Amino acid sequence: MSKVIQTAAAVVAIFTMTACGGGICERVDAASTKFYAGKTECKYSEGGTTVTLTKGSSSVSTCNMSVSKCTSADNTILESYAKCVEAAPACATGAEKAAADAMTACALQLINVSGGVPMSKLSADCANGFK
Repeated sequence: MSKVIQTAAAVVAIFTMTACGGGICERVDAASTKFYAGKTECKYSEGGTTVTLTKGSSSVSTCNMSVSKCTSADNTILESYAKCVEAAPACATGAEKAAADAMTACALQLINVSGGVPMSKLSADCANGFK
């Protein structure tokens, strides 16, 4: 699996339950619950590669405690991420690839890839609040 997909999957795991500010945490939590449809992971295999997205375990309250570490620019990025996650289809049987691809596209909104190295688009203080 490429580093970008691995990083995107890791970002999804981190941010599935953790995003900054103003109700975004609650929105992402609700969207995550819908996305995982009672499962703890969304997984598919294609061309010898297996993609697995795992539901994060952080709580909404932990997420909300990190709000002060995020800038207004961070909150704009996270708002776009929340909208994307809300629009992602559920990881239902037979639809795993479409769902995982949609969620990975959402996660890619949170990172830049420069020279093959993924970097968070969030400020260091904000990103570190979710580790």
